[in-house]
Amino acid sequence: MEDREPGVWKHALSRAHTIMRRYQDEFTRGAREDLAQDATVALWRFTLRRASAGPLGKVLSTISWRTRVRAVQRANRRVDRVADGDCAAYACQEPVAEPTLRVNGCLVPRDWLLDQLEAALGRLDGINRKILLAFYEGDSCAEIGVRFGISEDAIKVRLHRCRILVRKRLESMTRAAGHFEA
Repeated sequence: MEDREPGVWKHALSRAHTIMRRYQDEFTRGAREDLAQDATVALWRFTLRRASAGPLGKVLSTISWRTRVRAVQRANRRVDRVADGDCAAYACQEPVAEPTLRVNGCLVPRDWLLDQLEAALGRLDGINRKILLAFYEGDSCAEIGVRFGISEDAIKVRLHRCRILVRKRLESMTRAAGHFEA
């Protein structure tokens, strides 16, 4: 932070606030200022980790989007607790059907699909599995590239190829099972 003039961080906060204005959902409108501040702090931390930060516009857009997504996910994870006296109201509800996902035109039980996904990830070699998991945990391609010492473009290629392999594996396992309804 010392190598950049203070006006840069004010501009970054203003830009993050503008980015957050794009999202018109109720949650983002209510937490816009906090999200913009969190994104600016995350950008500052990002510049501390990098030897040369370079232009920060696109980095700020990505960080702002991820900050918002993570905040929305945290807000949706909150579980409303039911008091003991209120349990009777929930006793007569219909049982919830097993969650399913559509793969290759077939409705597949989520638990079965998760087992197959784990097996498909297990068939990837070590570094590709780590890259794929890091990406889906929220790291950017640039961050993953720095961590593994691989260029950002090479990370994108590996991600693309790994996703194709995993998708094909899941589709072939669904076809092989053959007992799912279309």
